[in-house]
Formats: sequence, C-alpha cells, structure tokens
Amino acid sequence: MSVALDTCSRCGDCLSACKEKLSPITLAELIVAGQDGQALQYGLDHCTGCGDCQVACPSELPLATLLIDSLNAHEQARWQALNANTWRERHQWREARLIRAKQDRAERLAAKAVNKLDDPHFAAPDKQARIEAAISRAAEQTPSLTATDDSQHSSDALDQAKRARIHAIMAKAQAKREGTPATAVSEPAEPAHPVTPAINAKHAKIAEAMAKAAALRAEQNKPT
Repeated sequence: MSVALDTCSRCGDCLSACKEKLSPITLAELIVAGQDGQALQYGLDHCTGCGDCQVACPSELPLATLLIDSLNAHEQARWQALNANTWRERHQWREARLIRAKQDRAERLAAKAVNKLDDPHFAAPDKQARIEAAISRAAEQTPSLTATDDSQHSSDALDQAKRARIHAIMAKAQAKREGTPATAVSEPAEPAHPVTPAINAKHAKIAEAMAKAAALRAEQNKPT
C-alpha cells in the first residue's frame, strides 16, 4: 500500500489505546511493506477493528483502515482457498465414483457374456443352416399355393355351371307356362373349365330338383 507513515512521531499513543495490546504502527508498517504474513505472526488476526488506535494517533495516520483492509483481504483469500479445496475434493470424489461405476458395469457385462456362452439357448445358430431351413419352408409352401389356385378355379367353374343350369331350367319352365316348345330354348354352353364327375353329379341333382319345382309350378298354374 502507498501510505506514508513517515510522519509518525513514535509517541506510543496507539499502543496505549489498543485493547488487545498490539502495536498498531508496527503492523501498519509491515502491511505497507507488503509483508502481511509477518503481520499475522505479530497478531494482526487479533485486531478487533475498533479504531481506537487511529483516533488516538496525533499524526492522524490511517492505522485502523490499514489493519481492517489487510484483515478483509486475508479473510477473503482464506475463503477462496477453502472453496477451491472443497470443489477440488468434490471433483476428485465424482471422478472416483465414475471410475467405480464404469468398473462395475464392465464386470457385470463380462459376467453376463460368460453366462450367455454357458447357456445353450444363447448359442449362435449356424447361418447356412438357417438359410437352408428358410428354403425348405418356402418349398413346402409352394405346392399348397398351387393347390389353392386349382381349387379356386374349380370353384369358379362350378359356379358358372350352376348358373347356366339354373338359367336353362328356368327358361324351360317359363316356356312351358307360355306354351313355347321346349326345343326352342337353347342348352347352355359347356363351361370353359373342365368339370369333374363329382361336379356333374351335383349338376344333375340340381337340374332334377329344379325340374320338379318347375313341373309343380306348371301344375299349379293350369286353369281348372
């Protein structure tokens, strides 16, 4: 600090006024010289900051101001160092915790991998075997698809034949009611798709039933 203390008369009034029995002028000279650490050794931290030394000084030197400012700077530096140490300890503890967590996770994964190797359910299947199995499943599904298509075509042919037979029978019955010769009604064309004997039997039964129904309606419509 650039404070001139050469006007001190060395009267000793500041020493008599200090309640802590300190030497305010000596402490002020050390502080001005930049030796705050040595001033602490001479009892600077015991200063109460009452200001009696500055009031008692006949030369009106800022003794109390120098002592209080030095104490505040020292306290601030102490708290900064304490906070720095605290945060350093917290950071070190966090780093250690993260390292332990990584080690624990690595150990768990290693143990899990060992268990998978020992478990037959987790054994890796052969890629070629899976490909061959997929090919065989596709080959098994192909005939079933072909059979389904054939049955669909047969069903369509059966429906067409049924409709043709029904129309023919209905036309014959209408012709009988109107007195038109039955020969005038043309027979339905054969279905485009081949018809099996089982389908022909069904057609015959349907035609017979429809003929009976037409004959019965014709009998009922005759004038009495």
